Amino acid sequence: MNRPLPLEGIRILDLGQFWAAPSAGRAWADAGADVIKVESQARPDPLRIQARGIYPDHQAGEDHWNRSGMVNERNRNKRSLTLDLTHPRGHEIFMRLVNVSDVVSQNYSRRVMPSLGLDYETLAAANPQIIMVSILSQGLEGPESDYVSYGQNLEQLGGISYFSGYPDDWNHTVGFALPDPLAGVTAAFSLLAALRHRERTGRGLHVDFSQREAASLVVGDALVEYSLTGASPRRLGNHEPGAFPSGCYPCAGEDRWITLSVRNDQDWGRLCRAMLRPALVDDPRFMTLIARKRHSDELDAVISEWTAQYEHHALLALLQDNGISAGALLNPRELFQDPHLRTRGFWERVEDPSAGTQEYYGRGYRLSLAPLGTRAPAPTLGQHNREILGELLGMGTDEFEELERGGVIGTRPLLSESGGMAGSRR
Repeated sequence: MNRPLPLEGIRILDLGQFWAAPSAGRAWADAGADVIKVESQARPDPLRIQARGIYPDHQAGEDHWNRSGMVNERNRNKRSLTLDLTHPRGHEIFMRLVNVSDVVSQNYSRRVMPSLGLDYETLAAANPQIIMVSILSQGLEGPESDYVSYGQNLEQLGGISYFSGYPDDWNHTVGFALPDPLAGVTAAFSLLAALRHRERTGRGLHVDFSQREAASLVVGDALVEYSLTGASPRRLGNHEPGAFPSGCYPCAGEDRWITLSVRNDQDWGRLCRAMLRPALVDDPRFMTLIARKRHSDELDAVISEWTAQYEHHALLALLQDNGISAGALLNPRELFQDPHLRTRGFWERVEDPSAGTQEYYGRGYRLSLAPLGTRAPAPTLGQHNREILGELLGMGTDEFEELERGGVIGTRPLLSESGGMAGSRR
């Protein structure tokens, strides 16, 4: 028996681009919502064209806009509709779709939706039950609400980079746009709250989502410390506050590492036994947490000498078997081959009409009575134009072909002479 998925029956018009908003849409689609990714030929999702291409076997192919790994990973289980929202007919059709939908999600800058005549007030006047999720850089209100940014910028503005690096070194970024997936997960939850509100009141609402504020949640402990004491915590490198020893230690082989944390004397005793160095328990330098903190450099040297003798997977098993919190540093190849992730079905095989058979990562949770998974690969650009317009709006062949001739809909991006998009909205 096929069990209904949690968001089955909810229809979402997903205008999201890049990472944050599309990943929220992916979460909703995974949970069963009918998520319609809305793009235009002139302004498709920039990841189809502009961003660094990650293609199967490094081959872009003739329809490279449909083969981008980043686009295909973030848009599984969705349908695709192309629609020129700057064209009067495109605007009219979008408003008709709003009337038969539950949610509009977008991450344009604050100015774009009003300039298109698609602000929340306009949508709500047409459909009072519509929910609009605006996933913006700084939110809808405030002196910086017109700012635009990418995940790397929000890492700085949210305070994450201040704590990344060693105490006596420059700040560092984490190496990828961490605030984007954080925003996607948090925004996905915000819709659940909005749907519950609508269920109780019968009216929709506007979710004002700030990616910057979502990024700052990561450093919440530091913000609380400053709020209460007026002191700003310093960078600690790989050390964990309140845990000695703690850090990232070398293992046998090139660029192999393991992290471990010892939070109390009991854990310290377990680590000493695992190291076959029981005498360290009674060493005056290391007998208490305070002593271990005071002699942390000496302690790190002792542990590094020991960890360097072990392969990192083997050492992880040894530490965990002895009740020590530890984690091996895994690279992408190891994550892809990891037997635990394989056993849990984290990697999902997808048959893609353009990119071929590929494996993409799944989600970090399971529902016991509602099996989640990739029901459909990411759609090609405009793949469902006829299906959506016919099914939801009753559009016939003549009207559909007229829209195609007028460039309101289509299945190929309009590229500039340089090979980029004809334009983009910020």
